[in-house]
Amino acid sequence: WRAWAELNPDTARRFGIAHGATIRVSSRVASIDVVATLVDRTPPAAPVRRLERALIAVAAQSNPKAQETLSDVLTASLSQRLTDLRLMLEAAPVTLDSLPDGLRRAWVAADGQARIEVFPKGDTRRNDVIARFVAVAGLLLITLRRLRVVALVLTPLLLAGLLSLITCVVIGLPLNFANIIALPLLLGIGVAFDIYFVMNWRAGLAGPLQSSTARAVLFSALTTTTAFGSLALSRHPGTAGMGALLSMGLFYTVLCTLVVLPALLGQVKPRA
Repeated sequence: WRAWAELNPDTARRFGIAHGATIRVSSRVASIDVVATLVDRTPPAAPVRRLERALIAVAAQSNPKAQETLSDVLTASLSQRLTDLRLMLEAAPVTLDSLPDGLRRAWVAADGQARIEVFPKGDTRRNDVIARFVAVAGLLLITLRRLRVVALVLTPLLLAGLLSLITCVVIGLPLNFANIIALPLLLGIGVAFDIYFVMNWRAGLAGPLQSSTARAVLFSALTTTTAFGSLALSRHPGTAGMGALLSMGLFYTVLCTLVVLPALLGQVKPRA
């Protein structure tokens, strides 16, 4: 330990190791403190400094059990990390035949048909890229060309979203990363329902609830609700929660479309 003490004089003094002395120190304590010394060379604001404080605190205790627990926590995944590193160093070209059977069956059917996924162009982790695809209101404004008409389309959807959130609070259904995706989906579906009624109203067609549009919207909503409702029967909590929220939100969307929207539209004005 003399060479170690010469390289780490401050640490050696904290453990009572004089310069040139030969003294037995717990190998675990010495290892912990060596790691703390390496961490000490990082910038002062680095988050890893919390690890340094924890290491110094444990090393200063004469508690072998705490030291052993810390060692187990820090090295529990070391074997797997080394295995992953070995596999990365042995990287080779990937072909369809070299893929695991389970992964290959998930993407290529027995008859040779392949599943595809389509993603937006650009890095979707960046907010400015995502913002280009959050454009429902912009598309409505381009199509309808009047802010008042756009507001008529979106108001029932905002009310449906508010009713869905209130119901979630009442029944104790929490919002999480698994089911929050239901809200933008409901926005897209709701716009598809509302805009038909608004376009009929602008075209001068009276009696929206007696029209074939209302029946088409109702049957389309029933079909979609059946599909969403099947997700609520899943054993996976996240999938089940998403299915419940989608079904509930779609119910309120159809309700607001068939009840609130006609009231907002009012009487049909004769076209010039």
